[in-house]
Amino acid sequence: MRAYDKDTGKVLWEYELPAAPRAEVAVYEAGGREYVVQAALPKPTGSGDQPAVHPEQQTQGYYVFALPKLGGRVPPAR
Repeated sequence: MRAYDKDTGKVLWEYELPAAPRAEVAVYEAGGREYVVQAALPKPTGSGDQPAVHPEQQTQGYYVFALPKLGGRVPPAR
């Protein structure tokens, strides 16, 4: 996952998910802070209807990231 500055295109932060993203990213605000949420499932290692999954990739779930405050303010949700 990467977050970009919309004005400059500069990468603000990045994180390699240990699982495969499986849904649209959600953005919400709580307590004056903005968050990004990504659902992820184990990365398949085989083919067919039920691909094999390595045990170390059993990292499915929701990954939540608190976005940094910019100059003491929360950027507006888009």
